[in-house]
Amino acid sequence: MKNLNFLFVFTILAVLVSCGKDDNKDNQAPYIEVMAPTEDQMFLRGGHLTLDAIFQDNEALKECRVNLLFDEAMPDTLKSATGIDLPWEPIEMVIPLSETYQEVTNLVLFGDQIPIEIQSGYYNLQFDVYDLAKNPARHSVRVFIN
Repeated sequence: MKNLNFLFVFTILAVLVSCGKDDNKDNQAPYIEVMAPTEDQMFLRGGHLTLDAIFQDNEALKECRVNLLFDEAMPDTLKSATGIDLPWEPIEMVIPLSETYQEVTNLVLFGDQIPIEIQSGYYNLQFDVYDLAKNPARHSVRVFIN
């Protein structure tokens, strides 16, 4: 009987301790504020696509994954002058983050110039931010590349 009482008390204590740990779990998503580029901002082929942003989290930041997705071609009348119909599809860029607050200024996205031989049009810059607890936050900015 003593063993059964001991097992019961031990089980209750284990449940209480594990419940207490869940209360401290980070379930708050990180925050991103993008100052540049702005919505519908125009960039020229051969130029640079730069980022000014603030990243914040209540516990600890991990990374920001940046992707560029083709959205909409420019009107056919303008496109026919360039003859280029392949959109820019750069490899995903990962920005390492740390601490609870990080500011990025004039960061050249995708590491180089905007290729000259790409299709002009609207593109969506997609920012996926993660904290150490793997909580996600997403922010998108539509830009025009000409």
